[in-house]
Amino acid sequence: MSQELPMLDPLAAFVDVGSEHMHVSVGGNRPEVFGTVTSQLHALRDWLLAQGVRSVAMDATGVYWLPLSGVLESAGLEVRMVNGRQTRNLPGRKTDMADSQWGGHAAHAWSAACRLRATG
Repeated sequence: MSQELPMLDPLAAFVDVGSEHMHVSVGGNRPEVFGTVTSQLHALRDWLLAQGVRSVAMDATGVYWLPLSGVLESAGLEVRMVNGRQTRNLPGRKTDMADSQWGGHAAHAWSAACRLRATG
């Protein structure tokens, strides 16, 4: 990435949700890839919890986010959907892996801002 975003919450995660794969980045680190069947959604949840994640932002173009949202919320994670249309045309992002890594950077800023708003 040519321009670094400030690191406000390195434990916030971003999921680029697809029909066959979930690309997940924590704090903008290299993304992990999970499938979409129930056992993989549980593995994704367990991985996020093991990383110490408390909040997750998701970008999805269809309804594929619904099962994952339920799994993550039932584990006590804060889950928010983001509007992919607002980020789709940013330069330099052409793959799901790059999208999820960029989203991981943005998710930590979003997460910290939401907590500040809630406590402020």
